[in-house]
Parts: sequence; C-alpha cells; structure tokens
Amino acid sequence: MAANEKMQEHLQQFIDAGAGLEELEAELERLGLMDEETQLVDEDGSLVLWLADEDAETTTSQRHYWNIRDAAAGDPEKARSLAEWVLRKLLKAEKSQTDAQAAYDLNLAQMKTWLKRFATEAERTTAFAETALSEYMLDFHPDEKTLPMIAVEKLRWTKERDHIVWDEAGALAWALESDHVDVAAPRSLSKSGTKGLLEKRADGYYDSDTGEKVAFVRDDPPERPVRFEIVRGKS
Repeated sequence: MAANEKMQEHLQQFIDAGAGLEELEAELERLGLMDEETQLVDEDGSLVLWLADEDAETTTSQRHYWNIRDAAAGDPEKARSLAEWVLRKLLKAEKSQTDAQAAYDLNLAQMKTWLKRFATEAERTTAFAETALSEYMLDFHPDEKTLPMIAVEKLRWTKERDHIVWDEAGALAWALESDHVDVAAPRSLSKSGTKGLLEKRADGYYDSDTGEKVAFVRDDPPERPVRFEIVRGKS
C-alpha cells in the first residue's frame, strides 16, 4: 500500500542518515502517516512500523514490520547495537519530556507570580478608586443615586437587599414532612421550591398552608444599606 511504501522509504532514509526516532516520527507525522487512525499495530496491539509490500515479500521473516532481529540479519553484535540504539532513543525522549515538564512548571510558576502582582495592584487600585469616588459623590452629589461619567458609563449607589440564610438540614426535615414534598425536595432540598411554599412577612417566613412560622430560613440585613458601584458598561 502507498502508506506502507512511504513509511518504509522514510524509515530507511532516516535510519541510514543516523536520525533518531523523534526525527523519524516528525517526518512521518508531516506525511500524515502518524495519525491515530492510520497508526499500525501488531497482533498484540503494539505500535509498529510496517515494511513495504515488496520488502515484506523479499524477507523470510514472518514479522512484516521493522524489528531488531531482521535488521541485524542474524548478527548478534549488530542486534545488540540496535537494541542499545533503541534504548538511547527511549532515554533521550524520556529526558526531553522531563526537561519539558520542568520548563513548563517553572514558566507556569513565573507566570502565576507575574499575574498575581498585577492582580494585587488592580485590587489596591480598585479599593482606592471606589473609596475616592464614593466620597466624591457624597461630597458633591449627595442627592443623586447615579452620576453619568465620561470614562465609564456612570457611578451609582445601589440599595442592598437582605441576604437569605438557610438551615438546610431543618429545611429538608420540614420539606420531607410537607404535603408538597415533591416540590420542596424532589431528590434533595429545593430551595426555590421550598421558598415557593412559604409566605414572607415582616418578621420572617410562614408556611403558606398552616400559617405556622418556620425557623429554617431567615433574611439577614446587609452590612451596609447601599453599595457603591462603578458601572463600566450598559446595564
């Protein structure tokens, strides 16, 4: 087959020129002969480099792929030399991988340090800007909730909502005893489903069916009633 002919031709050319396995594989990949779909294996599933059809016909070997026994042509010394050659290529490839991994780890650590430095500076500048601009609005625009700007869309004060807090174990126990368990806990606790079965009043949450106040959910007020924002885009 054409693929086998190209494989054998380049295999022999590169070996004769003293190239290593990595150079050979690079050339085979360039020729499109190393794709996963075209990689050839022996009967045990091991990756091999098959001989061209004409070479397979002229050899007495039953192994129709490159191997040390046939390459050495029965010469034990040449076979040993080829075995050492294969091992050297293996060790070189493993060392290259180890070196590449070490370089990657070093570069990654350096990039993380570099990025952290910029992130820290951005956090400090953000804190400075928010403090300075929020005080600016309080000092010069005390009655305005939003203030259009040029560099960004606007500065604004946003009213903070209460923060809902759940006792999930208590909520699940209540849900499992509820007539609406399929809504409140179809597989596990559904907060949205459970909340839909409750009625919110000024002093807490109540069971919509029984009118009984539940203790597993509450609203906590925010630390600050309003939050200052720098709005960078349309919202």
